[in-house]
Amino acid sequence: MLHVDFRSGSCTVFSRLKRVVTRLGCRGGGRAESRLSALFAQRQHMNLAHFTFTAGWAKIAILGHEGAGIIQAVGPGVTQLSAGDHVVMAAVPHCGQCRACLGGKPFVCQHVLALAFGGAMPDGTERFRRDTAPLSHFFCQSSFAEYTLVPARNAIRVPKDVPLEQLGPLGCGVETGAGAVLNTAHVQPGHSVAIFGCGGVGLSAVMGARLVKAFPIIVVDVREQRLQLARDLGATETLHAGTTNVVEAIQQRTHGGVDYAFECVGRADTCHLTHKIATGAILCVTRVKWRLYASYSC
Repeated sequence: MLHVDFRSGSCTVFSRLKRVVTRLGCRGGGRAESRLSALFAQRQHMNLAHFTFTAGWAKIAILGHEGAGIIQAVGPGVTQLSAGDHVVMAAVPHCGQCRACLGGKPFVCQHVLALAFGGAMPDGTERFRRDTAPLSHFFCQSSFAEYTLVPARNAIRVPKDVPLEQLGPLGCGVETGAGAVLNTAHVQPGHSVAIFGCGGVGLSAVMGARLVKAFPIIVVDVREQRLQLARDLGATETLHAGTTNVVEAIQQRTHGGVDYAFECVGRADTCHLTHKIATGAILCVTRVKWRLYASYSC
């Protein structure tokens, strides 16, 4: 067991929907854990969804699951990382021992829900304390903390010349949006796609579609500023959902519908809408009413 001196740091602690900035302690880490300073962490709705999605799970938690930082120390069982390394924290924790993990698919780890929302590290213990009371972890990273401890397998080393403030979304938003296009749908050159939502996930899907030379890349949102950003990142057409009959517009532009539709908003009605404009696969790549992550085809 690596001994790390008790150290206080400022941290954003969430209890239900109340946010409190406070100081806490971070106790020594385990053999296969790394301690790092979480310099940059992105905010995402999943952090708020924690309080409704996870009924019966830990409720007082240090949130944050899109973080990047610098390794401060590693446990004696860690060989792939060392102090000073810049890392991105993987958003999906995995046990490394179940059938899925051993089969090369850690993203469908059989214990992912317990690791993400259970409030403890993989060994079942907590590392954070406020006074003498334990505080729950979130996704085994809690990157809203100034200092945190993570399983070494969840820390991915990145080049030091890449600004850390740009890398946090790689751990969740980018891999979700771009991964849906590249790894789940396997979009090919010339395939037509429609992407609903221009948040971090949707814009990542736009970049993934551009990377594989999809055409057309039609993006739908209700904010003109976001639609302009989508055009800058590779969208060939954009539609304002507040002023356009989206279904008719997409069907007219694609002779009946797109090959792939990606729902990146997280609304059940938007998911249903994609059925009307897709002739191939429909993928809901964000949460639907905070209740689930879904990926399905028709």
